[in-house]
Amino acid sequence: MDELEFRKRIEADPHTMDQEILDAASANPGLQRILDQTRFLENRISDEVAATAAPAGLRERLLAIPQTDIAPESKQAELSNSNASQPWYRNFALAASLVIAIGASATFFVERGPDARELAFANQVIEHIYHEMSQIDAINAGTLLREFTMPTVNQVMANSGTQIRNADFLLQMPVRYANPCFIITASSSSHLILQSEAGAINVITINNEPVSQEFLIGDERFSGIVVPLAAGNLIIIGEKEQELGNYRDLFADNLEWVI
Repeated sequence: MDELEFRKRIEADPHTMDQEILDAASANPGLQRILDQTRFLENRISDEVAATAAPAGLRERLLAIPQTDIAPESKQAELSNSNASQPWYRNFALAASLVIAIGASATFFVERGPDARELAFANQVIEHIYHEMSQIDAINAGTLLREFTMPTVNQVMANSGTQIRNADFLLQMPVRYANPCFIITASSSSHLILQSEAGAINVITINNEPVSQEFLIGDERFSGIVVPLAAGNLIIIGEKEQELGNYRDLFADNLEWVI
């Protein structure tokens, strides 16, 4: 099964997979990562919708609306007859559900998830991380102890048109790996791996078109954040469930583009 057909089928329903889909993912690590990421995003959306609550005082505001504002005069009798046979809370629940649904729709319209191009970019980033597994595992095991100086780090980062303006925050997180890297065609990128108390932290800068908004990426092992900046993107990736917000803020605040 090719990637296009695989994506079409899992995006139709990420939670119901036939055996053919599962077998294809099991046999192809790239397809498995696509499946994991699609489920991850679907679960985030489901969690957001489930967490959406009716605003305080909604019942009172709904009951205070004049009937003429709710329906045309020709339909008032019909509405009155149907409402008379139902308890008020059933009508309230229906109205509240509509408000919640509209509110959730508006939220996801404004803060939509990544589009197909951005998801493809995220998959390429994750695939690149697996090319550096020997470095990541050695840092996690404590066997890779070399430390790159800041002039060398900025020399590497110049490949993506970036540099670190103030490196004081890195004093407690030695840079164990620094190298220019290739992730997507026609864009240059740089890859740092830091050693933190929680494990290896991958920091990638790439001078491709910034994504439309920050979003999460990940698979069965790694989780990360894609952050749009002035002239490209910053990507922070660590082990699964690792807290990355602090690293995102530190690098976003201390990174500058010198393209």
